[in-house]
Amino acid sequence: MSAFALFFSFRGRINRARYWFAMLVLTGIVAVLSVSIGYLDDGRGWTDYAVLALVFLVVVYSGFAVSAKRLHDRDKSGWLLLYLLAPALILAPAEAMQNRLIVLAGTLFSWAVSIWFLIELGILPGGAGPNRFGEDPLARGFDSRRPSK
Repeated sequence: MSAFALFFSFRGRINRARYWFAMLVLTGIVAVLSVSIGYLDDGRGWTDYAVLALVFLVVVYSGFAVSAKRLHDRDKSGWLLLYLLAPALILAPAEAMQNRLIVLAGTLFSWAVSIWFLIELGILPGGAGPNRFGEDPLARGFDSRRPSK
């Protein structure tokens, strides 16, 4: 799989190693982006912020693409990523209404969803053999997870 397909395509499957590599790269980009935003307080123009916002959107898109392929390896639909939006749909109105109980519930729900995605995407192994999303990404080469024939 090419680097472009890894970061921008929603098709196919990736194993845990490629997932963690891609997340490390995207986290590095976000770190550089965060430092860059800190340096923009010296009176630069709005175009700098526009470029940073565009880069941020590309990173978010890439994160969704990588995560969808990892879900595919677990034989699950990439549409499950929409659950990541659920906490925001709870928290935004609750904060506007200043309802502390709903904010607390939404925050706990957000933590639960985050832990679930960490386990689902980063810890659990993918399915052995081909599935509806493509060939097993570990089918080629050595794989200690699968017994040898």
